[in-house]
Amino acid sequence: ALERMAQAEGTDFASRVDREWSRRMLQRLEAGPLPRAVPFTVQTLSLDRQHALVFLAGEVVTEIGLAIKQAHPYHVLSTPAYSNGIVGYVPSRSIYPQGGYEVRGAYKFYLQPGAFTSEVEEVILAEVARQLAG
Repeated sequence: ALERMAQAEGTDFASRVDREWSRRMLQRLEAGPLPRAVPFTVQTLSLDRQHALVFLAGEVVTEIGLAIKQAHPYHVLSTPAYSNGIVGYVPSRSIYPQGGYEVRGAYKFYLQPGAFTSEVEEVILAEVARQLAG
């Protein structure tokens, strides 16, 4: 399937993106298997009992930031994304049924081998909870 996509001749934007992504994945496959996971850095900084920062890698959907704020009782809690690298667009579980670019296509623009699984939100929330509890 990758070989077919890499040879496709469409000139529209989506075809060009698919073609370039396919070519890059084929090049990576020559060096070995594609990764099944991507490093995702979560870093927290509690300034005091009222103020905290949660730094997230990637383009994280707002809903995940709001879930973090609801789960932790800080007066001010900020969740800046694009921190410590950018691994791609990170969707929340609730948008998976909608599909679309955010779930099924954005990974190609970040040259990732595939999309995040629907569990990514829970993994992030669990790591944030672990760090803020410490």
